[in-house]
Amino acid sequence: MKLARLFKYKRGITQNHARPFAGKRYCEWDTAGNFLKCPKQYSVVELYLYYMRSIFVCCITVFLALTSCIREASLSEEEVIAVIKRFDQGWSTKNMKMVDSVLAPSYIYFTQSGGTFGRKNLVQTAGSPEYILESVERSAYFVQIYGNTAVVSTRWKGKGIYKEARFNEVQRCSITIIKRRAKVEILSEHCTPIKLSRMLH
Repeated sequence: MKLARLFKYKRGITQNHARPFAGKRYCEWDTAGNFLKCPKQYSVVELYLYYMRSIFVCCITVFLALTSCIREASLSEEEVIAVIKRFDQGWSTKNMKMVDSVLAPSYIYFTQSGGTFGRKNLVQTAGSPEYILESVERSAYFVQIYGNTAVVSTRWKGKGIYKEARFNEVQRCSITIIKRRAKVEILSEHCTPIKLSRMLH
């Protein structure tokens, strides 16, 4: 009898006993537990359709929530420039924590000689006493945004000392920015000296 009630009765009226398809809880009972009446009986097919509608509504809700998250992850040009300026500020003040905070976990820097620097090495260089930045300037921002990713071209001019060797360079830097979980991070960077005599382009 209990199993039959599980598939024959829909939600009852009494709030104290209202739970989806829990047998006699969909009938009406008084506070003393005495049976009063049961509502309309439903077939197994009707109960199945009821469940399917509930699942469909849940799927739509999840889909809309995910879509909303994707929209929130879109980058803006202001966010892109702000994270680059924070990166530069960390370098000029030798603030390793600030530099590290704007780098993606898989950050990579491509050197002029064809080598690579990981996140850890770059942060260490930023705080190293062997690297002294006397003056620095970044200009000519050109930002191209693709959803939650941006490719940025900038002109970087810096003067200082690295490992007792002086440098005074003007470079073209390509920076990849991403927005992940509402956080804007630098994913990669590659800088090349700007030369007057061009070999290929």
